[in-house]
Amino acid sequence: MKRIAIIGAGTGGAILANALSKKLKSEIKAGRLEIVVLDGSESHVYQPGNIDIAFRGADPKTFRRPHTQLLNRNARLIEKPVSRIDLDNRAVIYDGGTRIGYDYLVVATGSIASPEIIPGLAEASLNFHRSQEDAARVWEALSAFRRGRIVVLTALPHKCPPSPVEAVFLIDELMRKRGIRREVEIVYATPYTRAYPAHGIADVVEPEMERRNIITYTLFNVEYVDASAKKI
Repeated sequence: MKRIAIIGAGTGGAILANALSKKLKSEIKAGRLEIVVLDGSESHVYQPGNIDIAFRGADPKTFRRPHTQLLNRNARLIEKPVSRIDLDNRAVIYDGGTRIGYDYLVVATGSIASPEIIPGLAEASLNFHRSQEDAARVWEALSAFRRGRIVVLTALPHKCPPSPVEAVFLIDELMRKRGIRREVEIVYATPYTRAYPAHGIADVVEPEMERRNIITYTLFNVEYVDASAKKI
């Protein structure tokens, strides 16, 4: 029997596992193929929901589901973290040394935001891309904010092209709803040549930013952040 091993049951891993389970259903039923998904997280987190948690105060539980509710029943789930891939012997090692062989391997572990790469950034910033908990901290900070400058900073690479611009507009919306927009300066700093890398979208976004008095710095490449002086 051949085996397809997929490491990661996030969006990419789950979609692929379900698509293969449907397409190869007859092979699986006949016992000629097995699809195995390995993931050590407690539940599937719908990461785009982080923006609603961070800027609209949404309940994080809304965007979590057990992996078993999302994966096709023809895919076998192993709820253990993978520690190593043995490429020479075509095996995945998990759960303190347990091995499972594969004929085909897909690595769908995603990416993690790492502000620590830029000196001072981790200490000075909040990042809604890191986790639901970090997204909730953004909402707490914005809810307590009264006056001053908020900088939405983008550094390359980043996980989602639209999300920084979405964040800027959602902060503007929140401050207007709270009636304190006149007391808050919103700044968007991006390394791109325009407010959005795709010109067709930039043509829409930039006039709206200007109308809402959102200050934009383009070609802004971060060297370091001075957390004590609150300067980028």
